[in-house]
Amino acid sequence: MQISHIDAEQLCELLETGERLATLDYGPQRVEVLHWSGVDLLAVVCPVTGGAVVVSPCAEDGDSGGSVHAHARQMMAA
Repeated sequence: MQISHIDAEQLCELLETGERLATLDYGPQRVEVLHWSGVDLLAVVCPVTGGAVVVSPCAEDGDSGGSVHAHARQMMAA
């Protein structure tokens, strides 16, 4: 899993170019479930700034046949 932060402008671009699968509203908190650039991701929108924390798959995670921790150990051993 990869976690990153995007600003309000980047979120607008993501919403315009991606396919919105669902919107989850929890009071002032909104979570957008999107399909973008071949992957499904979550964008947890900040009600104050309009930016978001984005959670997306990572090529090195267990679902993709690897482990982030194993990858880090390999890098440290080199």
